[in-house]
Amino acid sequence: MAKNKQMPMSEKDMKNSNYSTWLPEPTTLEKYKNIIPDGADRIMSMFENEQENRHKVENKSIDNMNSQTKRGQWLGFIMGLITLGCGTYLTIIGERAVGGTLFSVTVIGLVGVFVIGKFYYPNKSA
Repeated sequence: MAKNKQMPMSEKDMKNSNYSTWLPEPTTLEKYKNIIPDGADRIMSMFENEQENRHKVENKSIDNMNSQTKRGQWLGFIMGLITLGCGTYLTIIGERAVGGTLFSVTVIGLVGVFVIGKFYYPNKSA
């Protein structure tokens, strides 16, 4: 680098700048272009790649949350069916108090989950 070339942004420029964004100001990009061959293009490419990476990470995170929610719902459904089946079986074989309690607690619990879920997480589209 030649001695007569200056830094892209002087201390004075930094003190007077109120520019608020992730990208440098256009004048700063122009200065980078003068100092580094294709400097402005390289900076813009870096920001574009970073944004693309952030979008990929966010999409993957959303997909993972959706998958976890779906898996939890299926497991809850299966556990509910098993518990209801056990309660029904116990009632049929004569253990009416235990079977009825198990059946009732399961139904109340499942209904409670859906009612509480709708209360705490209301549907925003309605």
